[in-house]
Amino acid sequence: MVKNALHVFDNMGKYGRKPSLRSCNSLLSNLAKRGESYTAVLVYDQMRRLDIVPDVFTRAIMVNAYCKAGKVERAVEFVKEMEKLGFELNVVSYNSLVDGYVSLGDVEGAKGVLKFMSERGVMRNKVTFTLLIKGYCKQCKVEEAEKVLREMEKEEGVVVDEYAYGALIDGYCKVGKMDDAIRVRDEMLKVGLKMNLFVCNSLINGYCKTGQVHEGERLLMRMRKWDLKPDSYSYCTLLDGYCRDGLSSKAFNVCDQMLRKGIEPTVVTYNTLLKGLCHVGGYKDALRLWHLMLQRGIAPNEVGYCTLLDGLFKMGDFSRALILWDDILAREMYTKGLSPNVVTYGALIAGWCDQGRLDKAFGAYFEMIEKGFAPNVIICSKIVSSLYRCGRIDEANMLLQKMVDFDLVLDHRCDVEEAMRLLNEMKASNVDQTIATFSELVEDCIQHGDVKKMSKLHNMMHMACPSAGVTSHKQMGLSELSNAKEMLDAYTISEAAC
Repeated sequence: MVKNALHVFDNMGKYGRKPSLRSCNSLLSNLAKRGESYTAVLVYDQMRRLDIVPDVFTRAIMVNAYCKAGKVERAVEFVKEMEKLGFELNVVSYNSLVDGYVSLGDVEGAKGVLKFMSERGVMRNKVTFTLLIKGYCKQCKVEEAEKVLREMEKEEGVVVDEYAYGALIDGYCKVGKMDDAIRVRDEMLKVGLKMNLFVCNSLINGYCKTGQVHEGERLLMRMRKWDLKPDSYSYCTLLDGYCRDGLSSKAFNVCDQMLRKGIEPTVVTYNTLLKGLCHVGGYKDALRLWHLMLQRGIAPNEVGYCTLLDGLFKMGDFSRALILWDDILAREMYTKGLSPNVVTYGALIAGWCDQGRLDKAFGAYFEMIEKGFAPNVIICSKIVSSLYRCGRIDEANMLLQKMVDFDLVLDHRCDVEEAMRLLNEMKASNVDQTIATFSELVEDCIQHGDVKKMSKLHNMMHMACPSAGVTSHKQMGLSELSNAKEMLDAYTISEAAC
């Protein structure tokens, strides 16, 4: 339908005919709903070329489309352009801007939109404030999020609803502050609002993250009191909690509860159980669960394959591991349902490396490259670490140099923990570590504000190169050193936990 509409729209433009504004808005709205934001932007540009004047609905749709496409700054420019032309924007348009900034992690930008709205006399609504609460919670700034909720209470014409409370409760749960989460939950109930599934699931998740899985299960049992039915997410969260604690029997009991309630386990459910069983060394049970999943017609995904591959290698069952790998290849060829990728190859390579079978690891490595998959830092670091452990120092250094040449170790996507493990392997193998080895990792930590990892790197660097200053091949500037020092000085337990 939308494809046909686009075709008609294009043809009308070619023949000098103008579609109606109503038709344009309908097309833009449908494109936005389908997530085709880039196409919506192209349609709008064509509208302007045809001198079709947008109305308030067009403007709201376009601000949303720009933001969904990640072009928040272009959305801001669009708002300013509309203002210059004398067009007003409604609260929906401004809320899209707030949402756009939040999705980019720019909460200060989102806060600036609220200030801008106030200056323009645009009434901010509960959606505006709730989006900002979510933004602060995503950054673990839950105290700031609560300040927004308190500001919301004072805003004329705005009533704090269960969605705003729910966003704050979820934020407290994600940082493990369960006392605060319960306090806000109690406040929500006190003002006459009801519990909902989102709040219950957030609390269950919080309990499981803080090692109070039994409290999470108690809450799940109490959901009937609020006329709420647990969903698959509720049960999967509990499953994950019990599996993390090594209580696989409890996890299977929860799975049985799901089945009795008529909730069919999904691939995510099975993956959670597989991960839990492998975590406690229950590889044979994991294998039985795998076959049960296949019998029930659940198609495994790459997460399940990688988990079981890792488990089979750890139990030394290479023949079954290879059968599983052949199954992945068969699915690629015959069902097109799953293709081996860098993640699945990574699991295979890691398995061979852990068993000291570097010939097999290199075989999988070159096969992966032949299929067009570029190795990532985790795969390369695993091979380098294994080479060091086997005493093949020259080969390890050659591969490490290639990683540096291709900017793989220093890439902004680098897993700093993996790189730190690699540094430890180098130390154990008596390989010289220079300042250049550390400097880009230090810069990466500065860029991401990760004071905990930077503190570890700082100590490792001091031990490896006690007389050297912090200089990188990019020549780290004094301002970055100042940032690094400020980060270390500001390091607190609460910041590290968040």
